[in-house]
Amino acid sequence: MDTATTVIAELAALVNARMAAWTGGSLATLAGRKGLRDDPGEALTGHLERHREVISAWLKDSGEPHLLRWLRRRNQFVQLDAAAIAELDALARQAREGALAALGEGVGLRAAIAEVAATLRAGLAAFVRTQLGPEPREVRCSEYTPGLQLEVLGLGVAELTAPVLDVGCGPAAALVQWLRSAGLTAEGIDREAPASATLADWLQFDYGVDRWGAVLSHLGFSLHLLHHHLAGRAAAFVHAEVYMQILRSLRVGGVFAYAPGLPFLERMLPRSHYACTRVELAHPALRAAQSDTGLSLGHATQVRRLA
Repeated sequence: MDTATTVIAELAALVNARMAAWTGGSLATLAGRKGLRDDPGEALTGHLERHREVISAWLKDSGEPHLLRWLRRRNQFVQLDAAAIAELDALARQAREGALAALGEGVGLRAAIAEVAATLRAGLAAFVRTQLGPEPREVRCSEYTPGLQLEVLGLGVAELTAPVLDVGCGPAAALVQWLRSAGLTAEGIDREAPASATLADWLQFDYGVDRWGAVLSHLGFSLHLLHHHLAGRAAAFVHAEVYMQILRSLRVGGVFAYAPGLPFLERMLPRSHYACTRVELAHPALRAAQSDTGLSLGHATQVRRLA
């Protein structure tokens, strides 16, 4: 790792730590704006002082900070239209320009960065209140072991037919890597996918037709569909259309296995084309996920294409 990369990696860690302090550690505290501090602290200020030129060059070339990613990591269900994303990008651009101006000054860096932080926090607080309400919940994604994911879905490696697609594989794509190590051809898609998988939105991905031996999604696609369905949002219909695309992408004999189950959709599938198997959820991790998301996850489902 070269010097510039190390400097930026350390900067990211310091900024993330200060962001946690600036927001009080939760979206609800951020939206309430109670007792929050904007002081960047000695560690971040010192890092900025020592590496002004490297950090300034990086800010000029890197574009806006990833505020959308930051928000999604705290509420995985957030849905933003183009106007809202543009507003979030404008906040990020303002913060980047403010940081560059502060780094260009000879003195008073700590106070200048504190002012940038205060402006960004106030803008983020207003944005979060508008998009998620005055008391927004934290609904974070979690990483689960490959073994647990397959256990929940009621499948073993021997029961999977390649190629396998993991929808919502996560930033580590752990299940994809594990399946590959077991000798299966496997792919993963996620909006934060690593280089070993495909960076894609599952609502826009081309699943194809008669392509997959198995499609898996553990607390991913169906969890979002269920969330939007229970909330009465139009996004539920979009997810339902993609659900049918996934079923059409299965080869004959292929399976779409997901948790939680979707009985309101499954009961409408033509039995001449699909067979549904219900898998009860008994693992403690699933009970914890129910508490985290506020949803009754019910069961997992395996939908197998017959014809």
